[in-house]
Amino acid sequence: MRGAEIDDKNILTALDAFDAKHLADIPGRFLSAGQKRRVNLARIIAAPAPLWLLDEPTTALDRASISLLDKAIKHHREGGGIVVLSTHADISIEAAIILDISDYSPGKIKRGAA
Repeated sequence: MRGAEIDDKNILTALDAFDAKHLADIPGRFLSAGQKRRVNLARIIAAPAPLWLLDEPTTALDRASISLLDKAIKHHREGGGIVVLSTHADISIEAAIILDISDYSPGKIKRGAA
């Protein structure tokens, strides 16, 4: 948790944001891939930081969990936070700046004359 002192209330609030409060006392090795993902995403809320760097955060998540992620991202941005993420999934983030790297594939880049 990056050395931050986190109380039990913050942890339960973070778990609740991803509908994972009922998983609080279950060892990680017993969780499904989706449950592990939701618990790990809850860590970004439990130990707040202004910048979230997320790599494929929707992997192993169902639609309901993706909706919870969208909500958490929206709330973070409304509070002045920044989110940088990479994904192949469709997520609904208002006023997002999207960089589609397929625009920079070797076949699409035009090289100038030397």
